[in-house]
Amino acid sequence: MDTVRQKTGLSLFVLGLGLFMALLDATVVNIGVPAIMEDFKADVSRVSWVLNAYTLTLAVVLITMGRLADQCGRKRLYLIGLMIFTGFSLLCGLSWDISSLIAFRAFQGVGAAILLSVSLAMVMTLFPPERRGTAIGIWAAIGVTAAAVGPTLGGLLVEYLSWHWIFFINLPVGILALLLGWMILAESKDPSAPRQVDFVGVLTLSISAFSLVLALMEGQDNGWNSTYIVSLFAVAAVFFVGFVAVEGRQAHPMVDLRLFRSAAFAGSWLTLLMVGFGMMGAIFLLVIFMVNVMGYSELRAAIAVTPIPATSLIVAPITGRLCDRIGSRIPAMLAVVCLGLGLYLLSQLGADSKWADVAWRAVIIGVGLGLGNAALIVGAMSAVAPEKAGVASGVINMARQLGFVFGIAICVALYSGALPGQLSDARQEAAALISADQQMPQPVKEKVLAGVAHIGEQQGSQSAPDLAAMADEMGPQAASLRPHLEEVSNQLTSIVRSHVASAFEDAFVVAAIAVAFGIAPALFIRRSGPGALESKATRTPSART
Repeated sequence: MDTVRQKTGLSLFVLGLGLFMALLDATVVNIGVPAIMEDFKADVSRVSWVLNAYTLTLAVVLITMGRLADQCGRKRLYLIGLMIFTGFSLLCGLSWDISSLIAFRAFQGVGAAILLSVSLAMVMTLFPPERRGTAIGIWAAIGVTAAAVGPTLGGLLVEYLSWHWIFFINLPVGILALLLGWMILAESKDPSAPRQVDFVGVLTLSISAFSLVLALMEGQDNGWNSTYIVSLFAVAAVFFVGFVAVEGRQAHPMVDLRLFRSAAFAGSWLTLLMVGFGMMGAIFLLVIFMVNVMGYSELRAAIAVTPIPATSLIVAPITGRLCDRIGSRIPAMLAVVCLGLGLYLLSQLGADSKWADVAWRAVIIGVGLGLGNAALIVGAMSAVAPEKAGVASGVINMARQLGFVFGIAICVALYSGALPGQLSDARQEAAALISADQQMPQPVKEKVLAGVAHIGEQQGSQSAPDLAAMADEMGPQAASLRPHLEEVSNQLTSIVRSHVASAFEDAFVVAAIAVAFGIAPALFIRRSGPGALESKATRTPSART
């Protein structure tokens, strides 16, 4: 028994390495964008595809790779995924121009999709039902930690080495995982799965997922009501309907739609979608808030949100063990409450907020994520027979990835939409303050008012003018007013930051509301018991260990 536990523990370690790399690289590149722009002399819209190419391919092929794992063997495909991911990580670091880097990132995303979907499926088949919740809790904790520490690690690598090391760091980890996986992991597959690939299902689902994710990523820049974006949404809808129609008539479909007949699976899927929306949208904006309102650097802001992954890392394994004992419903509902509350409390942050104000809110969010990512994945996967774990894992991970993309797209759209009005109000309030100032001579006042009129006009500029510096340029008359101008400058800074902070409120509230909608489907997650699609006749030997 001890030998079996040691082997399954080592197997979980190997699977965790692949998961960690895949989700780390979804966020680690963000802070390296300025360095990549400078190195390749590329504009921000072009470099943004270094991020988008990875996210797009990851989301599009998740379910397909999960199904292939069930058909062809999970260990085999996992090792292939490690080779693809590690090899293209090397090529990303060696890229000679921006086009090659984007292309290599797309292929790296394919490897990441394999690692994400297959790692969860193998956890399901390696661990017996009474220990499965604990294992999935650890798996979920690794995933949340990887996604959250990505910007911090990326910032450190860029600052002390170079952006190339964002990718080179994967090489030793990938090689170690490949060697250990080849020696330790046990092979498993769905014995009832046909060997032929459902190409029609793959094609219709891929086109639908590609169009939807691309529309969400490009909507803010192109306009949500533009012909291009509306057309992408229409294509996504048409091909999704086609996918459902085709799969419903297939004897051996790529995705067994009976998965969603299970209330536990469907409820977990929907709740995970909502949790993903709130998690990524709010955390993404929280870092921007700390930079634009609190004056942090990007790296310092990324480090400052570490209470979220730190708390989640502690809570998720405990949640997994709890799910083994009492089921997933209660932990899932607690997750929705904690996460929704934490996100709503972010909307109460203001211009005078300190790190301590962010930290305790981040702990509440971390508790919610630790509870949710473990309980919801356990709730979904417990409703599935182990031999169907690959495709179910792909479907579950797709829910989370879609939540991430939806969350960022909608929360950023809300913030970007509110910001111009808030900056306009800030300019009016600042001008009124200057106009009412009795100590400032009229020539100086006119110069200051001219500077105030341009607050926020330049993209990325959301700060008040430095009146003390302006005084030095305006001669002796203004220089004698330097102490007063410094005081006024601080008041202007407070006005601008207060209005910029207000621009975040609606986005944080909407994220909280989205998570709150997850409470209803969470009610359908079963308390305990074997999977709805699982039977004694279909359980694999590893599942009975």
